Amino acid sequence: MSEMVLRSQWFDYFSKRILNDFGIVVSDIENYQPDLSPIVYCCLLNRRVINKKREIIYSKAFLESSWYNDERWIKLKDLIEEGGDINCYMSKAINEWKAVDYLLYTYNVSHFHLHKDKKGGIRNELVFGVFTHDCFYAICVGGHNDIYKPDELIGRAYDAWPTEIYDYELNSKKNNKFDQGFFKRQANIPELQYNKVNSTPIKNGKGEVIAHVDKFQHTLLVNLTLNDIEYKSIPYSVYCAYLNEIKHIEEIEMSLVNNVKADKMDLIILPEKKMYEVIVHNRISFKKSIPFRRKVLICTLYNQ
Repeated sequence: MSEMVLRSQWFDYFSKRILNDFGIVVSDIENYQPDLSPIVYCCLLNRRVINKKREIIYSKAFLESSWYNDERWIKLKDLIEEGGDINCYMSKAINEWKAVDYLLYTYNVSHFHLHKDKKGGIRNELVFGVFTHDCFYAICVGGHNDIYKPDELIGRAYDAWPTEIYDYELNSKKNNKFDQGFFKRQANIPELQYNKVNSTPIKNGKGEVIAHVDKFQHTLLVNLTLNDIEYKSIPYSVYCAYLNEIKHIEEIEMSLVNNVKADKMDLIILPEKKMYEVIVHNRISFKKSIPFRRKVLICTLYNQ
């Protein structure tokens, strides 16, 4: 065979999912190539919140604020608890696959708009918190400038949940400082977005450092080269999912080619069954079922 048939069909599967799930036509993507489709799909998923019922756990500051009983928050709260889709409250950049949510990637803090007006416009108020599989830890309601103050946000999280969200390093003698101005430049200038090395200090009301949060809490960022085209700031989890699954697809194909002399094949991907089905067209056609690899991150089940 001149090309990897199943591999090509795997790429095609994700190009169709990008259109069906997000309404994005792959030909409109800059520097698009078929090999990129699983990466694009997972990057789009990476910043989204999966529709799932979650318990909301409040910080004391949120509970005591006027926002707790505000009808706009109550509407959004009900949506989170019922497992509704809150992605329409996220930034408009959520449909830009290369956009980096630096606050999420570095500190695992999500932010979304409190509400939209009737014309679909957005207001300044933002909800900040941390999503886990079963819970949403509601830190506070703030403004757009708070996106660039992660040290204050994680400090509030530390006050509310000293052990639940982050692995804090206590009583550290590190002399690290946090520069909100530089973080803002990093969040807005892709060339400055690199993996943090230094931990972030948390201060008490007296300005004393009482703990540190170490490095990236959500994902590292890596550069990926496909067919001589470099794509920057790809989430490391996406990169791993891509390599894990494409390697398995290629192994399946080579096994069928070598063992049964398969030439014409059709790949069917069944996420609900966690299985691939390959229909082999030889003199006598047959179907072979291959389960997904267990406990391995893959693009087909990304964020599930």
